[in-house]
Amino acid sequence: MRTDVSCSSCCGLNNLNLTDQERRKYLRDNTEQFLQTDISQAENIVQFRQAGEQRLESLRIIREHYVCPFLGELSESHSGCLLHPLGSPHSQISLWEHPQNFSFYGEGICLAFDCLAKENNLSQSISATGYIRYSRLAAHYNLLKGMVRLAKNVPSVLNNLRELAMHTLEKEQAPVTGFEPAVHLPEQFDDLTVHCAKMMCREWFLGQEIPEKKLKVYHDRILQILADSVSEPPNH
Repeated sequence: MRTDVSCSSCCGLNNLNLTDQERRKYLRDNTEQFLQTDISQAENIVQFRQAGEQRLESLRIIREHYVCPFLGELSESHSGCLLHPLGSPHSQISLWEHPQNFSFYGEGICLAFDCLAKENNLSQSISATGYIRYSRLAAHYNLLKGMVRLAKNVPSVLNNLRELAMHTLEKEQAPVTGFEPAVHLPEQFDDLTVHCAKMMCREWFLGQEIPEKKLKVYHDRILQILADSVSEPPNH
C-alpha cells in the first residue's frame, strides 16, 4: 500500500466480473456492511465471511482464484483489508489480537505474500490514477516491465503505453490477480511488441487462444504509439 494509493489485486479486486463502477460500489457497500457488524462476537465475523463468499461465488472470472469477502474501501484512494489490525476502519478491530485469521488465507499467508510490483519503481508514476486503475496495471508486472523496455526510458512514450494498457485491460475486464510470476520477455523488439499486445487480452489470463483480429488491433495501437514518438519534434 503506497501513501497515495493501494492495489489489492492479490485479494481478488480485479477478479470480479464487474465494471469499474460496479466494483467500486461493491467495495463501498461491503465496507458499510462490515462496519455495521458487531465483530466483538466471532460468529458474526464468520457469518459475514460465509455470506460474502456465497455472494462472490458467481462473480469470479478465474474460478481458481479466491476473492476475499473482507476486501473493502478504506478511503477514496485506498482499497484494502477490513480485518487488518492497522488499517481496518472498524472500531472493534482491536478486540482481536490476530483478526486476519478470520479470513481464508489467514494472517500468516497475508503477511508472507510479496508481489513483484510491491517494491519496484515501475508503478509509482501511475499511482495518481486511483486504486481501481492502479491495481489493474501495477499488479500486471510483466506487461509493465515490457512497456518500460519498449519505451526506452522516454517518459511520454511510457505514459502513452500505460494509458493504452489501462484502457484496454478495463475494456477487456482482464482478471489481473497479483499472483503473476515473472516471465521471460522476448529480447527482439518486434516479438516484444506482440507479447505486450497479448498480455492486454482477457484470453491471455484465461489461457485461451487470442483471436488474431483482436491481437492485431492492440498490436497496431502499440506500434502507432512507438511510431508517433519517433516523429515527435525534440524538446528544447
